[in-house]
Amino acid sequence: MVGQLSQILRKMDAKGLTLVELMVALVILAIIAAFALPYFLGGGKEVSNSSSEAAAKDAYIVAQLYFNDYPSGSISSIEILTDMGFRQTKSVNVSVSGTQNDLVITAYHNSGDKTYTIDHDGNITVE
Repeated sequence: MVGQLSQILRKMDAKGLTLVELMVALVILAIIAAFALPYFLGGGKEVSNSSSEAAAKDAYIVAQLYFNDYPSGSISSIEILTDMGFRQTKSVNVSVSGTQNDLVITAYHNSGDKTYTIDHDGNITVE
């Protein structure tokens, strides 16, 4: 393999690549692209869905911190969690409402296809 590589490099120094060598390189790149592109293009929804799930879990944790400080409190907007340190992920929509006994958090990504809901016990449902 190393010997072949050094021969190719010597050819390139002497006269450049031949048309056949260029065509072989293009075919190899096309084969790699044929396998790689569907993987990368199809992975977008998975990444978006994962970020939605993570945002919902983060919001739940911050809500629990809020209820530790205010046991009889009620959360009516995401701003309350933001004031407690929650950082909303770009393009992920998080809504939250309820008390410690009836908390509901939902999160979805604009590019995803799943909505994550967490109840007051921390149970996650996916729609």
